[in-house]
Parts: sequence; structure tokens; C-alpha cells
Amino acid sequence: MSAPKISWKHCLALAVVALALGATAANAVSTITVPACTASTPNTDRFAGGCGAHVTFDGSATDAWVADFSPSGESEYRVRFMVNLSGLTTPGDFDNFVAYSGTDTNGTPPPGSSRFRITYGPAANGEENLFVSARLTNGTEVTSTPGILLKHGWHSIEVHWLRSAPAQSNGLVELWVDGVKKTAEMAGLAAIDNNSSNTGIDHGRWGAEGFDGATGSISMDAFASQRTGYIGPEAAFADVPTNHAFFKNIQGLYAGRITSGCGNNPLIFCPLDKTNRGSMAVLLMRTKFYYLDHLPAVPALVTQNIFADPEYDPAQCASTPSGCTLLFTEPYPEALYNAGITKGCGTNPLKFCPGNQIARAEMAVFILRMLNGSNYQPPPNTGQFQDDEFNPNTCANVPAVACSMLWMNDWAEVFFNLGLTTGCGDVNHFCPANRSVRLEIAAFLTRSALGIPLQELGP
Repeated sequence: MSAPKISWKHCLALAVVALALGATAANAVSTITVPACTASTPNTDRFAGGCGAHVTFDGSATDAWVADFSPSGESEYRVRFMVNLSGLTTPGDFDNFVAYSGTDTNGTPPPGSSRFRITYGPAANGEENLFVSARLTNGTEVTSTPGILLKHGWHSIEVHWLRSAPAQSNGLVELWVDGVKKTAEMAGLAAIDNNSSNTGIDHGRWGAEGFDGATGSISMDAFASQRTGYIGPEAAFADVPTNHAFFKNIQGLYAGRITSGCGNNPLIFCPLDKTNRGSMAVLLMRTKFYYLDHLPAVPALVTQNIFADPEYDPAQCASTPSGCTLLFTEPYPEALYNAGITKGCGTNPLKFCPGNQIARAEMAVFILRMLNGSNYQPPPNTGQFQDDEFNPNTCANVPAVACSMLWMNDWAEVFFNLGLTTGCGDVNHFCPANRSVRLEIAAFLTRSALGIPLQELGP
């Protein structure tokens, strides 16, 4: 029975081409699916606006892939796609993309025909290491080393394969992960011996094959390939193009599954919107769960009703300025409180003030407590910042906050010294009372050395 057809954008042919959906066994349990992409049937296996593919493993060695047959003896080939491995319940070894030469027979590439492979292997915390292997003219393979850790979340993978490099007789293979060129790791493939072969890339297979031990699933999206020229990242948000000053931070926050944006159709981030404490708690706890606790998913959070805020009372929330839109955030500030990252905004009764906009100085305190634990106390400040809020002689004249932020000066200075902020206008001002907008929080969190996958632009 012939394999069903699906459509995929393939830049090599500059048109939409057909990809074959298949497996190495007629009744293979492991499957790859491409769900519908309509308003009524949203595709949750996508990175952004495309139609993402989803591979489900059964733990066996059966393969599941989509194949692109449009290349024809390509002497130069580039491929770029997004992959999310956080759905794996058991990590394993498998090929995610294979480019090969020769005639494909019934969905099976000729023996020994692979030109390069993108392969994963188990790492700590249920994550995976990425490797690239390339076949030499004599049929042997050389593999990149060491492996490149792919943390839970979406990653951009781009490979450039060249049969013979300019001004030399050998070819090369180059790799970019999240827009960062992996030069040291790919040194062994910088001058591979493949020039004597007359064949190039004829086919590509994308999904999972040759795998061992993996269970769960992976998601993929944004597949593109072409002969020459760096492809680069796939922009997730319509209001954050690749030339946006905070693109890599905002895109990284989305790729890291910390934010889902502020609106759909099209997907948008609202970078200049101010952030309230309820939304901030969600972003902060997702960051902690994924990048400090190394969890593949947010754990089940059960609301304990410890805060007396009307925003968290279904009987009262409709009368608050934010309506009942913050009800869903309640478990997150409770998790913040239980972790000692917040003490709330008032006692007797205990409140969190989820609808209040978060100030820059407050963000410094929250993030440093998240990074260092509830008992962390910063060293005394050295007087770097000249803001009125941090000056005991002038703070009383600051509208609304007066001297309430004096104690945060120590935290703000540590925040700056860690490189989490560059100040406000210049290095001598922090603007502690300014309300944090969403792009600032994206920058704060992605600069925190937690491994959130920043999305660089590449060359």
C-alpha cells in the first residue's frame, strides 16, 4: 500500500512539495503524524505558525519519518528545522534527520548511502545530546564530538553539507544550534574526505529512525532546505521580527516554553505591555521548573487558596480591574510562596496582589531569590546607582513608592553585576520603580545563565 502524502514547504524547489509518510515496517507501532492546522483543529505540535509533525515512540526499533525526494545530486545542501524533545519519557539513541544519495527503493535508502545524519543520544535529566555524522568516500563515518546538550524545549537545528569546499579538495559539514555555530564540536568534520564521489544529496528523511530505547514523543516544525545561503531562525511572533532588538531573548522565552505569548491569530508577544504580578509568577515558576528543577513539564499544581486576593476568588474576581483573567495563575504564586521566593504583598490576610504591575526592583529580588534560594542575602551595595529611590536623602520625595525601595538597592546592584540588566539609560541608574514590560522580563530571564535556549540569528 502506498504511503499517504502530506504537504511541506521545501525551499530547495522554491515550492510546496510532497513528502511521503512512512515506516520501515508495514504495521510499525512507532508513528509520525502531521495534525491538521486550522482554527477549529489547532496543531499543538508546532513551533509557531506552521503545521508541526509529531513522532510517537513505542520503545522498539521501528522507524517513523517523512521523506523529501526533491533534491537531485546536490553537491551543496542546507537544512533547518525546529525540534522539541521534552515529550520523551525515556531518552534514547535515534537519527532525527538523514540526508543520503542513491535511488530510494520502497522507502528504503541504499545501504551505506547516508551523506550526513543528525543523531541524538541520552544525557542527564532526561535530556539529549546532539551529534552529526558524515560518511566519507570510503564508506566510513566521522562523528562530531562532544555531544551538544539539548535542554527541554524547542531548538533550531541547521546543517550545511558541502561535497567539496572552495579552494580545497575536501568537503565539510557545519552545524548551527539555536543560531550558534558549533565550530569546536564540528572540527572533525571541517574537511571531510568526500570529494571523489560523484553523488550528492538525493533524499532526506525527517523523524526518527534507527532508534534504541526511546519512549514518549518528539515534536518538529519549520522544516526548510535550500542549496546555498544560511536559512536562519523561524520567527515565532508576528510582533517580534528577527530584526527586533530583543528577538533572541523573546524567541528564547517562547522556545523554552516559558511564555505562550499574549494573543493568537497571529501569535503575538506584546513586548511593550507592562506585566502584572500574577503573570510574572507564571513566567518565574515555569523558568524554575524547567531550568532549575530540570523537569520536562510543569508538575500538577493544586490550588490551596492561601491568598485572600479578590482576583483569586471566583465570587469576587469579576469586580476587579483584571476581571477573572488571573484566576488560572493562582497556583503559581502559591508555588512561589512555598519556595520562599515571595512573601506576598500583605499579611492578615495574606495577599499576593496579582493585578499589581511589577517594578524593576521587585523583579531583581524575585529572580535572585529564585536563583539563590529563599535565604539569600545580597552584599551591601557600593552606591553605584544614583536613583532617588535608592538615596535615603531623596527617596521620600518619590511619588507612590517613597523610601519603600531603599532595601532593594543591594539586590539591584547584584542584578547588574551578574549581567542580568544593563541599567536604565546608563549604568548609574536602575529605574527601580519603573514597571517592567514583557521584553525586559524576557531579557532578565534569558540572561540568567540557566540554559534557556536563546535564538541567535547566526551569520
